[in-house]
Amino acid sequence: MSHEFEMSLIGELSYFLGLQIRQMNDKIFITQAKYAKNLVKKFGLENAKHCDTPMSTTLKLSKDASGKSVEQTLYRGMIGSLLYLTASRPDISFSVGVCARYQADPNESHLSSVKRIIRYVNGTSNYGIWYSFDTNASLVGFSDADWAGNCDDRKSTSGGCFCLGNNLVSWFCKKQNSISLSTAEAEYIAAGNGCTQLLWMKQMLVDYRFNQGTLTLFCDNMSAINISKNPVQHSRTKHIDIRHHFIRELVENKCIVLEHEWAVRWSSCARPAQPTSADRPMVCYGRALVTPAQALQRKSPSGLPLVMRPLCALVVKRLCIVCLCAGHALDVQRKLTSA
Repeated sequence: MSHEFEMSLIGELSYFLGLQIRQMNDKIFITQAKYAKNLVKKFGLENAKHCDTPMSTTLKLSKDASGKSVEQTLYRGMIGSLLYLTASRPDISFSVGVCARYQADPNESHLSSVKRIIRYVNGTSNYGIWYSFDTNASLVGFSDADWAGNCDDRKSTSGGCFCLGNNLVSWFCKKQNSISLSTAEAEYIAAGNGCTQLLWMKQMLVDYRFNQGTLTLFCDNMSAINISKNPVQHSRTKHIDIRHHFIRELVENKCIVLEHEWAVRWSSCARPAQPTSADRPMVCYGRALVTPAQALQRKSPSGLPLVMRPLCALVVKRLCIVCLCAGHALDVQRKLTSA
């Protein structure tokens, strides 16, 4: 390439398009700390009180037709800045996505929620994604759904994250196109979205000569898993659109297997930029914080040892490290913050 283009060797990559890259002997840490601090300063919230979570655990946003409107340019500027920050911060993807739905007619309640996210970012500006070299090339996915979480149209939100070995490589958070009549349907649709992403990533890895066998997608809803394994159409599933049932064919062809994800939360995604000896990864087993070694010694309801999987902050409720209604997840966040 140097014969065709004018090039210069400037050393090891450390900064690229707002991403700060720290390369070490056994790991890589990617963060947007500088961009996050500039974002907070840009909107004048550097002296505001920090928040432990990006969104309120009790308040749900809606169109709020009776609320006072705010300037659209300011609101959209905040949303756009936060959307770029989600490139290395999956813990705010869900929160930013919810606030982005009201860009057409933002009100004071919406602006207050966006400012809360920025205040949370101000207190966690050094957070990023940690990539370890001590891993493998096994591709695994996690999916979840927020059933009827939208107060305006009662649609659910699908979310998922995908890991290559122990490292988080992709995640998504998207409102579903149809209204789900049950939690099983919402989880089933979210699992279908996760399967399409896994298949695309599998094909992309083939181009790099990394062949994958049967892929695993973890889901926390047994009804959705049973629907994928049962080829019989009965009264409880006939309302589900046929386009979502392609997951059954994938299971039958052993392209993908759906497994139940036990209540173990791995928090390797959100780490301070400069880890200390006390900054050990903590696992939430039920509501007790334990180390990974202790969690491996615990048993699942089936009597088998729990398999540790890097959940890495799914971007929907219940599975997000810092978001919404998982009280034990908030304990993990506070532990990491104090480390």
